Amino acid sequence: MPKLVLNRSIEDAILEEVSDGIPLAEACRKHGVGRTTIYDRRDADKEFAERLARARELGEDAILEETLDIADDATNDWMMRTGRDDEHDEQGVGWRLNGEHVQRSKLRVETRLKLLAVWNPKKFGSKVDVTSGGEQIKSADDISTMTRLASLAASLQGRIDEPSDDAE
Repeated sequence: MPKLVLNRSIEDAILEEVSDGIPLAEACRKHGVGRTTIYDRRDADKEFAERLARARELGEDAILEETLDIADDATNDWMMRTGRDDEHDEQGVGWRLNGEHVQRSKLRVETRLKLLAVWNPKKFGSKVDVTSGGEQIKSADDISTMTRLASLAASLQGRIDEPSDDAE
């Protein structure tokens, strides 16, 4: 299929879809435009580059919101079990967890979150802020101290969570 020439209305349509969380490649395919055409346009036109960056930022937020929708949607998480003809069926009739659907939903959320972290690590990446009094830790000794403190905190947390024999 021949690629279309990029014009303002096609640019706007692609950027609108990107801002809705649609991947750029998918939006380009839909409108018959190659991704390299978009990248060339971005490199040649500062105003378009800013519009694309803004669309991507909005799209990232849309994807983040979508993860909440996926996580909160319990549709198909439970299935009615009709039982088998076998009278030794221990589970019988009733509701049972649809583990495959739950795992698929979990995968969909995790995939989106990992992509967001790759696309925009500053905003969505998991980072450990190893600071002391607001100042960055610079030396290996400081990092070693923080590691020991983290280990101590973890062991104390375990003690807090465990029931005490004295409490009885």
